[in-house]
Amino acid sequence: MNSGHGEVNFILNTNNRQLSGKLYYYDNDRLLPGIVRYYTNLNRERLHERNAFGQLTYQYAVSRLWQLKWNAKVDWGGSSYVDGNYPDGINDARYWQREYYANMCVLWQPSAWLSANYSIDFSHANLNSSKNLYGLPYRNSWLQSLAFRYKQGQLLATARLMHSLYLNGNKRSEPSDDMKRLSPSFSLSYRLLPDELLFVRLSYKNIFRAPTFNESYYAHYGSRSLKPESTNQLNLGLTYDKTIRRSHWTLS
Repeated sequence: MNSGHGEVNFILNTNNRQLSGKLYYYDNDRLLPGIVRYYTNLNRERLHERNAFGQLTYQYAVSRLWQLKWNAKVDWGGSSYVDGNYPDGINDARYWQREYYANMCVLWQPSAWLSANYSIDFSHANLNSSKNLYGLPYRNSWLQSLAFRYKQGQLLATARLMHSLYLNGNKRSEPSDDMKRLSPSFSLSYRLLPDELLFVRLSYKNIFRAPTFNESYYAHYGSRSLKPESTNQLNLGLTYDKTIRRSHWTLS
């Protein structure tokens, strides 16, 4: 196996602004162990994986009330599998993926007890392979999130609503189904005693995950008929922290 990676990072700060970035490259070329056979160790399977991306992040504190943040990323990945033992010669499967991503976040904090955040993400991803096993698929993804945070006295409450929209297409074959979902979540934390670290906590979250490109279109294990995952999570808890003579105790 020959493997290596390199990266360059930078951060530029001013009074109320920050710009940071990264350039990254990864390369891994290796022989695969192959199957076990009696009387022979012959194997000519090889896998070559590469990944390169560049990204930028810009943060700007407009005022005491408003803060802005932008992110952008370009990502490229390649995977090449070769089986020299295939009966008809070379059996290969090569894939190339590209993704273009942008994000913007706005934070509004009018007081110490109330804040709100809105963010929107967009990404365009596409894939092609040596055999065009599933055509030339692409996906446009939109993710939007609106969140509120309230803290007053012994109560801390947060609430979030997320909208996920995945639009799938294919230039030469049938694409995966489009997917969309509204996912709410909230959490409450209440301090029962003002002089003790005794908290009761309650939270609910709906989690939505769409199949990735690999899960939808890679040969042998990919499937365009995969459905998204949806999970409901409910949590109720009690925590207590106490320090007695320099000894710290936690009960949950």
